[in-house]
Amino acid sequence: MVNKIAWLTLIWVLLLLPVSSQEVYFSPQDSSTESTKDVEVYVDATNFQGGQLEITYNPECVRVTKFVNNTSTFPFSEWNSSIDGREFITFVANASSNDSHFFGLNDTHPVGTLTIQCMKDSCSTPLQFDNNSLIFDLYGDEISLEFIDGSFECKPSSSQTGQSKGGGGGDGGGGALPLPSPTATQTPSPTPTATPFIPPKPAKTATPAETSTSPTTIETKEAVTTPVATQTPSVIWWQQSTGIIAIFALVLAVLATILYLVRRP
Repeated sequence: MVNKIAWLTLIWVLLLLPVSSQEVYFSPQDSSTESTKDVEVYVDATNFQGGQLEITYNPECVRVTKFVNNTSTFPFSEWNSSIDGREFITFVANASSNDSHFFGLNDTHPVGTLTIQCMKDSCSTPLQFDNNSLIFDLYGDEISLEFIDGSFECKPSSSQTGQSKGGGGGDGGGGALPLPSPTATQTPSPTPTATPFIPPKPAKTATPAETSTSPTTIETKEAVTTPVATQTPSVIWWQQSTGIIAIFALVLAVLATILYLVRRP
């Protein structure tokens, strides 16, 4: 009997304990404004330690001007808004053994606050969690949960929605009288005059230049070989045979003259 009461008590305690929904969502989920509005991002999970979020939207309708992270719960947090229409957010809780979050976080915790500004009037855009959005436990393993998308609507300003109304008179006497519409007057078109036809001048055709059919004589000059005078070696007169005879005769004549002079008494 005692065991049965104990089991029933345990079951009732477990039923009364809060159960996390295991989801990530925006608050408010659907926003509307004329200029700027803050939207918070929440994680409702069990035994989680951090995660990464990639939020997409239409940059022609809105833009995120600021993100304030929840440093009290997630002291390690980064925000990157370098790409139009995409916000990258990473967040990690302190995993120190002396911290109460050592075994992971439970229940609902705000990640941070987005400040969203309208870029034009009368437009709306979804706020979506991209497929790269993940939530991790203390050991870095992914936790299965649901990412709930939101929306953001930009309304026209009140100054643009106001319309001026025309004044009216009392007892049916007032009111603006309708002005008569101006009657369009048709301007007569000028009568077309016949333009005399002037035949175009024949284009001059270029006369081809006459080409001479007579063969062209190309004179070639033959090289004239000029005989080179060869110098005949000169011969001295006394080396010739007649010169030798003349010398011999002269010597004989000289000797005969000497003998004559010697024998002469």
